[in-house]
Parts: sequence; structure tokens; C-alpha cells
Amino acid sequence: IQYNLTILAIQEHTPWNRTLSDAEITSIERHFDKWGYFTSISKLQILIIDKKLTASHRESMIHNEGRIIESRFAISKTQNVIFLPVYGIPHSSGNVLNPDNEGSDENKKLGKMMVLRDQLKSIIHKAQQRSDIIYVLGDLQDTPDNSKLFHSGSCRIAKHPLGIVKTCENADLLCSIYQHSENMEKPIVSRHGTKGGRFIDGTYTCTQGMEKITGITIVKDTG
Repeated sequence: IQYNLTILAIQEHTPWNRTLSDAEITSIERHFDKWGYFTSISKLQILIIDKKLTASHRESMIHNEGRIIESRFAISKTQNVIFLPVYGIPHSSGNVLNPDNEGSDENKKLGKMMVLRDQLKSIIHKAQQRSDIIYVLGDLQDTPDNSKLFHSGSCRIAKHPLGIVKTCENADLLCSIYQHSENMEKPIVSRHGTKGGRFIDGTYTCTQGMEKITGITIVKDTG
């Protein structure tokens, strides 16, 4: 890419049930400024941009408390790329609900998923109208399919019709993992738990975007 574009999006900066304090936010901003990065901190995600990219950076917008961060960059005089780090709504059956409030809790969850789907759908549609190269990446909370290639143990769940994966598929975006799955350890798992693991962290992109991905690595860690 002409401008040697590099970007790092770090999501879920704290456990889901706590919020960063003002002192923590100030500390993070000071550290990244010292290291030569701009940082945008939302309730749910952090976006980090190398200061060398300011000439090609066109805009960054935070949606839905950071469930979607929309950033556009120029990679040539006529071509832009849009990065959409996402943090999906958990919809696993493993989420224990209070029996007395199960119906209302489910309706609230579906309502949040519909809002996120509509926001992502609108952003992707506008990007496609501009002929931007599109990358939707992050915690999708869904697997690309329910085969054993993408899960281990009993940790499996079907794609949700309101989920990020289905939204990307409906927009004709492609899951980048399939192009490189032959070179990866099976099963391909990005999130491990007590019941096994699933591939829920990934990237969806257009045909042009797929051509620019040269490899994928999943770093094994404690989670």
C-alpha cells in the first residue's frame, strides 16, 4: 500500500462490567502519545493510530459507545480504505438469565443487536457507494460456520440472524480466514473457555480487501 498504512485497534480494554476511570484514560493517552500514537478511547474499544498516518487519515467516528469505530484512510489519490473495529453483542446460550425477567432481557438483547446491525449495515452501504475498501474486524461474537473446523468441545452456537457475521455476509463481504485456513492449526479457535472454544474474532472484507491480506496469525494466550 502506497502510504505503508499501519493501524492497531485494541478492543475490550477492561472487563465488560467496569468502565475506565478518568485517571486511567489520562494515563493511557500519555503512554501512547509518548510512543508516537494517537488514541481514541470509547467505553468499549480503543483505537490506536500511528502519528505517521495523519496525512492519510480522513476521519474517525465512534458509534454506539464504541461498539463500532469507523476510520477512513487514503491509500492512493483515488482510493480510500475504511476500518470498522466492532464489538458484538454477546448472544450465547451460556449467558444466564433471571427466569423472572428472561423475556424482557431477551427483548433488550435483540433490540441492542438490531441497533448495532442497522448501524453497521448503513456504514457498509455508504462505504460501498464510495467504492471504499472495507475491513470489518474484531469481536464478532459469531463463528463463520458451525463446522468442527471452527469450534472445539461443546462450545458452538449458530450464527445469529441479527449478528455481525450475517450482516457482513448480506453485504457480500468475505471472511478472510477461509483464504488462509489451510496454513492454520485446526480447529481454528480465537476464544477459549471451560466448554471448549470458538472462532469469534475475525475480519470480513470485500474482494479488493481480501487480495491485500497476506497472512493471518492467532496468538495463543490465556483467553
